Amino acid sequence: MHRVSPKTTYVTILGAQGFARGLLFAALVSYWVVQARLNPLQLVLLGTALEGTLFLLQVPTGAFADAVGRRPATVIGYAILGAGLGLQGLTRDFGSLLVLQAISGAAWAFLIGSIEAWIAQQAGTDGLERVFMRGGQTGMAGLMVGLCMTVLVGQVDPRLPILVGGTLLIVVSALAAVLMVEDPPMCPQAATSRWHAIVAAAATGVGRISANRTLFILVLVALALGISSEGWDRLYTAHLMRDLGLASIGSLAPVGWLALVGLAECLLGVIALQLAVPRVSRADPGVLLSALYVSRAALMVCFALIPWLPGALTAFLGAETVRRLAEPLIDAWIARETPQEVRATVLSVVGQADSLGQIVAGPLVGLLGSLASIRSALAASAGLMLPAGFLALRASKNPVPVSLDAAPPSTPF
Repeated sequence: MHRVSPKTTYVTILGAQGFARGLLFAALVSYWVVQARLNPLQLVLLGTALEGTLFLLQVPTGAFADAVGRRPATVIGYAILGAGLGLQGLTRDFGSLLVLQAISGAAWAFLIGSIEAWIAQQAGTDGLERVFMRGGQTGMAGLMVGLCMTVLVGQVDPRLPILVGGTLLIVVSALAAVLMVEDPPMCPQAATSRWHAIVAAAATGVGRISANRTLFILVLVALALGISSEGWDRLYTAHLMRDLGLASIGSLAPVGWLALVGLAECLLGVIALQLAVPRVSRADPGVLLSALYVSRAALMVCFALIPWLPGALTAFLGAETVRRLAEPLIDAWIARETPQEVRATVLSVVGQADSLGQIVAGPLVGLLGSLASIRSALAASAGLMLPAGFLALRASKNPVPVSLDAAPPSTPF
């Protein structure tokens, strides 16, 4: 039997999960707002449940992937994620949704970095950047196709994209079990030494962050971004649907409108990145990031306060496009500051700082949305973005321009 190459397997899995993500992305948040009719605090707590589980399990599951295998981590992650997300289409009970979100957070913990580590191990580092780029492009193509399908399928039943997307992730798990091969399989002695290596790498990575002023401040930037993002990410859909009336326009189902907004967001992000890549290599990353964060905060305020749907939607798309520009820039800056042997550990610490910020601030912003208004909560999220701009400037002492080509690949979702 002909064995599928690791590179083809990697690209295939990312394309399939991108399609599933497109089906689930708009359908889930629309379902929470329109069908389950959750209040702002409940919407944010769903995100907190996911982020909290991810925060607690990210290091143990990363150790599992390194010590036992990236293939089993990937297979387990996609199977649990498909169940955790897909089953949400069968209930409107907040408690059940909360538990399923926590289960999905555990799945994310298994998935983050596993398949990237697997392909690096199986295919080697020669030409790995091209493989990551091809995988990212395939995943984005799958995402856009999934969003288009959501517009059509959501007209039949708003739960259908959720059920199909969850089932597809379980199929991706089976696909990974069949196509992914780990050569050579880890023996117990190798696993034991790997655990020691993990502990040593973690200690070295934390030591690098403590000793490097720029890295330490960039971790604080990630914390500030997490504090700002959770309320925004969970409440903008409710603002579009309830306050601005997007759900009541025409005959298109609310999930279809949200999928079209997501598609526009993806297209604008791709165009903006293509235009920005050749220009940012000459810029001071701290000054550029600070300008992006302040600009995004201003656009977030406009989205929160403008009562006219076209104007507010324009501000929202502008804010998300700026976000897509800033994310690879800070990733590239962190990658440049970090030695390769501890880069994964440092990125994990940065990710945990972001999650911690979301866990701490998200419920408070959600409570503000329930007690005052969603507009107030979104405006507060915009204000919480400003410290990130200040910190980025502080990290900019003795700057060296960075290239977006240096950014590590994105996680699967």
